[in-house]
Amino acid sequence: MKEQPGYKYLIEIADAQIESRRGQFELKALTSINDILPQEFFKGEISGIDLFRRFVDVRLQIVEENIQELTKEIEENARRNSDSSSSDDSGRAE
Repeated sequence: MKEQPGYKYLIEIADAQIESRRGQFELKALTSINDILPQEFFKGEISGIDLFRRFVDVRLQIVEENIQELTKEIEENARRNSDSSSSDDSGRAE
């Protein structure tokens, strides 16, 4: 998914939006108490955009962890089935 051109373009737009907002308040000295509210608003927007950017990475990590857990469970079940059929075969040999 992350290799799709559309996704890459979307992330580029998000990065540009973050930089645009940072530029509006990071280098600007606060001259009054009234400057704080817009600055906090931009910080909130940056956090939201950053959350959006990280969402796919987090979801992919969760999917990978689920796959690892399922793979482990399948291997354990296969091992148990193999062990039980081996013990069944040895019981028949007697």
